[in-house]
Amino acid sequence: MVRPIFIIGSCATRDAFEISPHNFQLVEYIARTSFASSFCDESFNLDGEFLNWQKVTSKWQQSMVECDLGRKLPEKILEQASKSPVLLIDFIDERFSLMMVDNAVATMSAEYNKIFDTDSIVERRVIRSTTDEHFALWSKGFGRFFDLSKKLNLKVVVNQVYWSDELEDGAPFRFASGYISLMNDYLDRMYDFVRELGVERISYPKELLKGAKQHKWGQDPYHYTENVYLHLLKKLGECLENDLCESQK
Repeated sequence: MVRPIFIIGSCATRDAFEISPHNFQLVEYIARTSFASSFCDESFNLDGEFLNWQKVTSKWQQSMVECDLGRKLPEKILEQASKSPVLLIDFIDERFSLMMVDNAVATMSAEYNKIFDTDSIVERRVIRSTTDEHFALWSKGFGRFFDLSKKLNLKVVVNQVYWSDELEDGAPFRFASGYISLMNDYLDRMYDFVRELGVERISYPKELLKGAKQHKWGQDPYHYTENVYLHLLKKLGECLENDLCESQK
């Protein structure tokens, strides 16, 4: 049986589905967005003079920024709901800070920073990732997302990955080890939150999470070896077959 998968997250999850064969069908992939912005109260005017869409030539990257600024993720989930996809998510892109203008929130991804002319907006505020305010906005947005998934009777599974602290050959990353620890501590805070909600999760042995020396996206702590992606596919298949992943509170 082929199971439809809707990914909300990053290449940390998406890259697994480029490995063949598997019994999943990827019906949607949304990246470069925080749950804080995707489920906030207000959206941005996508025709605003502060947006220069020509700064990014990739149509996919443009569409991800448009989805984030336009708060289109709930709509996309509703569009796919009839297929009963598994909502497979990760929190790697929560590393991005947020920008708030009035009640609208944007995820400050690399693509956002190219498209968005922040200097033309006087009343703006940056909310740094890992801060209490970022977490408060994220947890509010995730709660709304989870409520929507329950209303639509859609299974949510968290891909509980962490930043790896070294490459597969033991070499360190260009990031300071303290920064990697900071990001992993923040991931732990989010994982604790979803665990309390009873959200199902797929976890990893710590020794498995190694960065790939040769990765098509380059060397980063969330660009893993193939064994990590094989683990995700195996555990996802098992938990869907048994109708239960890790979910203990």
